[in-house]
Amino acid sequence: MNGKRNLTALLLTLCLFTHAAAFASGAPSSQFGFKGWPYRQSDSCAVTICPKKTPPAPTEFTITMKTDGNGTASASHAKAAVGTEITLTATPNEGYHFKEWQVMSGGVTIKDDKFTMPNDNVEVKAIFEEDVPALQYKDADKTTPAPAATATPAPAATATPQYTIPQTGDTSNPALLVVLMLVSGSAAIGTAVVASKKKHNR
Repeated sequence: MNGKRNLTALLLTLCLFTHAAAFASGAPSSQFGFKGWPYRQSDSCAVTICPKKTPPAPTEFTITMKTDGNGTASASHAKAAVGTEITLTATPNEGYHFKEWQVMSGGVTIKDDKFTMPNDNVEVKAIFEEDVPALQYKDADKTTPAPAATATPAPAATATPQYTIPQTGDTSNPALLVVLMLVSGSAAIGTAVVASKKKHNR
């Protein structure tokens, strides 16, 4: 008799446990259907709706450009966030050419006129160099060429006067003509004198 009571109590306990588990989970058992959770009007529920947060804008750092006064320089950005690629441009004045970039602050490395923005402000200076005439320096080593040799003209030859005895037919010299006339006259006089002496001697 006691054994039958104990068996009945065990079966009842198992049945109640099964229905209680199904009720708690909201799943209906084979004998019962789930109707809903008990609700009382005095019960209250507070619901908080949080708005979607907008991520903050990335911090931007400034790029400052300077020159040595012989040209102009500019950057693709005045301000930029970390990791942004910055492109630099240099324009020399007339008579100058761009030489190099000097990083004044920011610790960046410039390659092909570009650098990546660091987590700091950057200051860059453009250096220009004066153009050199091609004749002053030779090639890239800028060695001074030897001066071009200049030919020294030979002194002009001075002509030594040549004295020639003029021919008797040369009448271009008046003094010579007078001399010839005097010689001829003297010869004629001499001939006449000689002839006169011979005549008297006879």
